[in-house]
Amino acid sequence: MEAKEFLKQYQVTRSRISNMEATVQDMEDLLEKITATTEGERVQTSGPKDKIGDLVARIMDYRDQIMREWNRALDQLAEIEKVISQIDDSRLQRILHMRYIERRKWEEIAVDLGIDYRWTLRLHGKGLKKIKDLIN
Repeated sequence: MEAKEFLKQYQVTRSRISNMEATVQDMEDLLEKITATTEGERVQTSGPKDKIGDLVARIMDYRDQIMREWNRALDQLAEIEKVISQIDDSRLQRILHMRYIERRKWEEIAVDLGIDYRWTLRLHGKGLKKIKDLIN
């Protein structure tokens, strides 16, 4: 695994979680619309044709998946932070943390550290090399 790929695992999982949470929100919105339109009706339903029950079950399944993804993300975060902490240069650690954990832009990182934008990129490259050595 390449250094960037290793460091981006957490971001990818967080993005997947955000997408799943948006899907759950859409399903919950749909559920509200369905229940709002059927509240005044007196219809007897049962069995597999129970659309509301099916939707509630799917929402619960999605929520379970989201919890599993959060656990995975936390495991990835711990692993990434452990590897970053093994780098002997605290400035490189900070750059990698801000970029891959905090999801900060290069400009923000440079300003935060009080260094030139291009120097930030060079230090990032050094940090990637050290990560590569640590994970291989």
